[in-house]
Amino acid sequence: MSVKKQKKVIKSKLPLKTKREIKELLKFAEEFSCKFDKLSSGTFTSDEMNISIDYYNKIFQDRIKIKLPLIARVNNETGVMEISKSKLLEHKATPDYVFYMIVNLYSTYKTNLKRKKK
Repeated sequence: MSVKKQKKVIKSKLPLKTKREIKELLKFAEEFSCKFDKLSSGTFTSDEMNISIDYYNKIFQDRIKIKLPLIARVNNETGVMEISKSKLLEHKATPDYVFYMIVNLYSTYKTNLKRKKK
């Protein structure tokens, strides 16, 4: 007698636009995280131009040029992520860490965006 586990098909209730957005995010996060330690400073954008990372050596406070001790932050108005290369290297970040950090920053932006609309 053999016991077979029945596969349960779960249909997604997410809108098609959201599914595309998630695929774009995961692809971009994977590509960036696999080579974050080899990239130079600059702005990196996903293929579809919906997700953007400003990759700096250090993150500064706007206007007053004070160096901040942050690894990363997201602009809640634009969704642009700012990531500090020097902090990632200082903390010996792994590609997995960078991947999940990007996903977390983006989901924080999206959550805050939904809260503002309410």
